[in-house]
Amino acid sequence: MAQVVVVLFDVTRPDSFDSVARWHQSIVSMAQRLPELVLVGSKVDCDKKRAVSKRLAMQLAKRFKMHYQEVSAKSGKGLKELMAKITSYVLDKEKPAVTTTMAEERKSVVPPKGCAGCSII
Repeated sequence: MAQVVVVLFDVTRPDSFDSVARWHQSIVSMAQRLPELVLVGSKVDCDKKRAVSKRLAMQLAKRFKMHYQEVSAKSGKGLKELMAKITSYVLDKEKPAVTTTMAEERKSVVPPKGCAGCSII
């Protein structure tokens, strides 16, 4: 099962942005447990051709409970940040849930009978 799904659209092509809702629905319908979702706007180095604003993309990401990142494969902008985000989401999912505190664990440990020199700190 995927821990992170990246949905990529081209900021210079509104048709790719318009497809995000359909892609999101496909992910939701197929996932047994919803993974972290990251919406990525690519080609942000093409300012003059940009057709999808960052504000609009962020609104859609918020609506679908997705994280948002902009990147440029050409310039490398945002790629390190994207990889760091994905890595942190994966590592956070792999951490075991803490169910008790150490103090609670110490209280549950009973020294063996007849052990006068034992103490639990």
